[in-house]
Amino acid sequence: LTFTRNSVGDALISRVSRNYNVDVNIVLANIDIITDEALGGIIATIEGTADNVSAAMEYIHSCGVETEVIENA
Repeated sequence: LTFTRNSVGDALISRVSRNYNVDVNIVLANIDIITDEALGGIIATIEGTADNVSAAMEYIHSCGVETEVIENA
């Protein structure tokens, strides 16, 4: 997950877990300040039914967060 200045600081992970009935496990997280703007990245696993994970991913995208799926990592 890649967060931009518009999405850093939002309670996105909590909201996704509650609203889409998925478990989000944060493996690694980092936030940097670049030219006075916060940028962040999270490596996480999202577990749940295929439909719930898909809906959660759609919501994450709608919040302006970029994603990259790493399968079998």
